[in-house]
Amino acid sequence: MPWRLILFILLFVVLLLFIALNLTHSCDINLFFKIIPDVPVYLTALFAFALGILCAIPIAIKISMKRKTRYGSDEKNKKAANKISDDSAYSPGGPYGVN
Repeated sequence: MPWRLILFILLFVVLLLFIALNLTHSCDINLFFKIIPDVPVYLTALFAFALGILCAIPIAIKISMKRKTRYGSDEKNKKAANKISDDSAYSPGGPYGVN
């Protein structure tokens, strides 16, 4: 838990430094029919990052659903793992156990 907080703080500091160093830099954005002049660079980067996250969310959900259907629920996997470990030939009561 503390590592997540430290990582979040470090990423936030890097983001703030990026914004502070690019306050005076600006660019024009061309949206095919309209040009938006003098947009700060950090806003352009933040919107591009947010758009990337929005595009990645459906892909992550699809992969997660595919894994659930492929491997089944966690309850089934735990029961199967317990059954395998109980019936294993290498368990102390099996034929390879030392009596």
